[in-house]
Amino acid sequence: MSVSLEVREAEPADAQAIEAGAAAAWEYDYPELLSREHPGQAAHDWYDPDRIRRDATDPTHALLLAEEDGRVVGFVHAFGLTEDDPSTDESGDILRVYVRPDARGRGVGRSLVDAARDELHDRGYDTIRAMALAANDAAWEFYESCGFEPTDDREETTIDGERYEEVLFVDRS
Repeated sequence: MSVSLEVREAEPADAQAIEAGAAAAWEYDYPELLSREHPGQAAHDWYDPDRIRRDATDPTHALLLAEEDGRVVGFVHAFGLTEDDPSTDESGDILRVYVRPDARGRGVGRSLVDAARDELHDRGYDTIRAMALAANDAAWEFYESCGFEPTDDREETTIDGERYEEVLFVDRS
């Protein structure tokens, strides 16, 4: 049976599928990284459907979905101002890429990153950055396989009241 992958812009109606995909990925990826008893609940906090609906219609965000035979199997959330917005920021950012655990190993993540790159390049960004938790070895490997290099730049993010270090990657492809 052949599986058909389509990457498309998210719509407000996709909010619950995105939230469910993020929760599945967080439960799978972060059980040892996050101190929270249920990482999936933290994903629900970050991917609250109302926030997703807003981001899906905000022109500064690029929220793209991957669907296989009509089922949402992953998404990428990127940010870059539109050409109508004045900005001194010269970089577009890939904020998050999540692929459902049962859809991994088939190029879904790479397809999402490529689509986000294209969208950010279309907006005029030559430099594309990505962020991941510093302790997430799988994310390091993934971004490096997509042509990103880790930098020495570190930031902190807060998840459920706990602070975690994030690493910044820059696209060198």
